[in-house]
Amino acid sequence: MCVFYVTSVLSQDENQPGDLYLQYRILEVDTIWRSLDSLNQQLGSGISGGRYNVQIRSINRNSGETRHISDFSIEIPKFFWERISFWWLHIIVFLFLFWLIRRYEIKNKYISKKALLEKRKVVENERIRIARDFHDGAGSSLVQSLILTEVAKEKIKNGEIEKACSDLTLIADIIKNLDELLRDIIWSLDPNNNSVQEVVIFFKNYSTGFLKGKNLKFETNITPQAKEFKLTSEFRRNVFFIIKEVLTNICKHSRANNVNIWIDMNAKEFKLRIQDDGVGFDSHLQFENSRTQKGITNIYARAKALDGNLIIKSESGKGTEIFLNVPEIEMHII
Repeated sequence: MCVFYVTSVLSQDENQPGDLYLQYRILEVDTIWRSLDSLNQQLGSGISGGRYNVQIRSINRNSGETRHISDFSIEIPKFFWERISFWWLHIIVFLFLFWLIRRYEIKNKYISKKALLEKRKVVENERIRIARDFHDGAGSSLVQSLILTEVAKEKIKNGEIEKACSDLTLIADIIKNLDELLRDIIWSLDPNNNSVQEVVIFFKNYSTGFLKGKNLKFETNITPQAKEFKLTSEFRRNVFFIIKEVLTNICKHSRANNVNIWIDMNAKEFKLRIQDDGVGFDSHLQFENSRTQKGITNIYARAKALDGNLIIKSESGKGTEIFLNVPEIEMHII
């Protein structure tokens, strides 16, 4: 609120100081005279800033006669919102906020576009992977089955029934393996199977048939916090095939009686440990069996695809332990 002070405007009649009283008016604002009760009274309260003309008069209390009128000009400071600098500040703040909003919109648009491109890339990679799996697995199996079928037909024509039966047995094994491959692919594509717990359930069902007729106890342990995490299909698939390859090697080579699998996971890390009580092996030696060597190589390759660290610990007669640690699990959580 802008005010000005009147400290001394009129010189009262020294002979009649009590017979006079004062009034004032601001010509640009007031249409009537206002009482001035004190020479230090605040005038002009609530008036906008600017230059004004003021009159102050003294009046005789007894006769009502105007004794003296003084005219002068005053300058009242403008309110802060009336100043040009205030409006310039408003304009600058508005432009800054507009820039922030536009920057936020552009950034969000860029992030959305990037996320869409990444999603398309993931879908495209998944399509390529499925096509490769079908080509390498199903395609080659079907071709092999067709060849063996033609060979078996020729053997039957030539009366070589026993040899033809052997070929038909091979065809049955190929179809069985093909069925497993197709089930694995369909399972990995199903979004309802994206939790860690679903991986364990599927593998338990798979291992029941796989271990049938073998004297091998299979046990899995998963921490409660790990059960509800949902993972990408690529991650689930690689983890599943790591466990599957390890279990295959255990069944064929370890002569173990017990296999234990532990899975632990939080928002930042995934841990897998597989342990058996078999004969073990010298982990520093090269494998003579090319199939075993290929299996171990595949395990390391799948761990690398997950950006994980794989450690195999084994000694002759002391069983084997396999550790998989994926330290940056965030990118694989959905």
